[in-house]
Amino acid sequence: MGNHNAQKVQSNSISSANFSKYSSSNIEGKAHIEHVASELDQSEANGTSIPPGTVETPKGKEDDAPQFFNYHEFSETFYADYKDPGCLKEHDFLHAISITHFPNVYVPSCSEAFKRTRIVRIPRNFEASLGSPYFSTVLPGFEPAAFTSENDEEMFIPRGIYDDDQVFGCNSISPLSSYITQARYEEIVKDINDILAYSFQVYSWYNILDVVLGSLTLGIWSWLSKYICPNRKLFSLELYVEQVNQTPLFKSQGIQIISPRRSGYLSLDFQIPMPPLPDGKIA
Repeated sequence: MGNHNAQKVQSNSISSANFSKYSSSNIEGKAHIEHVASELDQSEANGTSIPPGTVETPKGKEDDAPQFFNYHEFSETFYADYKDPGCLKEHDFLHAISITHFPNVYVPSCSEAFKRTRIVRIPRNFEASLGSPYFSTVLPGFEPAAFTSENDEEMFIPRGIYDDDQVFGCNSISPLSSYITQARYEEIVKDINDILAYSFQVYSWYNILDVVLGSLTLGIWSWLSKYICPNRKLFSLELYVEQVNQTPLFKSQGIQIISPRRSGYLSLDFQIPMPPLPDGKIA
């Protein structure tokens, strides 16, 4: 399957930037993408290539500003239908599934937790802040450039099986939306972003004192400071994450936030129960 997918990516790849460009007008955008894919397939069959700029872009779309999307997710067209899990087959782009949850890399691969949980990754929004980590305050699937599906409501609906019997939908909405509302999610992520913004201040009293003591001790303070006086605000983030994980909403549903420190502050990861297969079993 890996070689098959690699060949599909090489021959028919269309950048996620182009995808996001048309997602606000989903019908027109997908029709255009299908047209581009058709042109690429035809040129491949004829042994020719399409010169850059020869595929027309819909009028009025040339100057659209880039829109934010979850860059962790991707689409897949070679998968098994949810109602026929034993038959892997190719689908057209309009019926591609969106890979919105991933293996739990925070537990041993041989553990029971690895078999029963998945990770939903929340991307950083670099347009909002470059000075400190700033995570998207919009639930995955509701970003301006998220993939949508005409046949699905605004919720996670299983449509296909891929990646060792994992269940995925045809839009960008992840299973996380089944456990938490946008309002509660936004409240939590805003709190995390506020703590991070304060912790990463360049001209804070902590940083100024750290530089002075480091100079006076010829660098010895830099080694001792992590034991004597660590960044208390980042420690408060660890306490906040633990506090949220102990709330009834999280404990009763088996979800939790992974400390951003463990992902190097590159993503805010939510651990969720593995979506069940059609027969109700876990993969």
